[in-house]
Amino acid sequence: ADYHFGDLIKHFKPSLLLAAPNKLGVLNQVLLASDYLKQTKKHIPLKIVLMGQKKADPSSQSNAKVLREWIPNSSVIELPFMGPQAKSRASIQKNGQRLNLALKALFST
Repeated sequence: ADYHFGDLIKHFKPSLLLAAPNKLGVLNQVLLASDYLKQTKKHIPLKIVLMGQKKADPSSQSNAKVLREWIPNSSVIELPFMGPQAKSRASIQKNGQRLNLALKALFST
């Protein structure tokens, strides 16, 4: 192909949603994506969604805070782990309010 996905980003200038697991290594993953966007020399709003994990590791307690400090012009939202049956009525009822707040934060920025 004569084009790269980055060329589409440069042309359409969308805001981007980056979803990543909230665990050890996510800082590197998100920073690499953020640095790539900076190379496009266009301001592209970045929304970062950190997805909760079944077994949270210690880094998950600080990942969002660190990303907010290191990438100040982005939105960082944490979604809770919804369980293996995330689509079930019980899971939605159990997690609905937290999920609703997170989604409002995501789409209001």
